[in-house]
Amino acid sequence: AIDRLEEIRDDEQDAFDSLSEGLQNSKTGDSMLEAIDTLDGFCGDINNIKSRVSDMMQNKKKKS
Repeated sequence: AIDRLEEIRDDEQDAFDSLSEGLQNSKTGDSMLEAIDTLDGFCGDINNIKSRVSDMMQNKKKKS
């Protein structure tokens, strides 16, 4: 899932970077940046969850 989110984020970033400066500074550009930030947040959240689950599994193994 994270690979797909990163791919979508990268595609959105590429599309934003391809816009003229005028469009980057428009509502369209703002919406694209917001989507990019949201996708970054999702990726970060997933990575945090993966890390916490991994830590929990390691702690469980140590207790066994």
